[in-house]
Amino acid sequence: MTPLHIAVLSMSVLGALAFAGSVPSAPASTVSSTPSAGFCALNATLYVYPAVIDAGSTAVVRPFVHGPANNFACAELALLHYAYAGLPAGCPSATGGIVFCTPAIGGTYPITVTISTPGSTVEASATLTVIGPVPA
Repeated sequence: MTPLHIAVLSMSVLGALAFAGSVPSAPASTVSSTPSAGFCALNATLYVYPAVIDAGSTAVVRPFVHGPANNFACAELALLHYAYAGLPAGCPSATGGIVFCTPAIGGTYPITVTISTPGSTVEASATLTVIGPVPA
């Protein structure tokens, strides 16, 4: 199963939204951290569902985080902290894993999330494109 399928499955299980027919963003890449001694390396990928929306529509920004070789047994995965950069106006300032974003201004928004635990930090990015009114 690919990380994309796992991310969609996670959202379905959480009941966040049904994404049938939605096209997720193509993440820049899955990136890995270099952990402090005794901690797991983190791997992270950031997805945006859908990747292109009309102004006033909602997109979901969802990071997928796991330990090495898809190992979910790393204890520090329970202590994740999220910090987002590049979210457009209309998105709440977020410190949690899933962000529901309803931007009103058109544009292309490169979004980055920094995910950290007590022993590791990793960044992932993706792009949200909003079609619609552009500021004058």
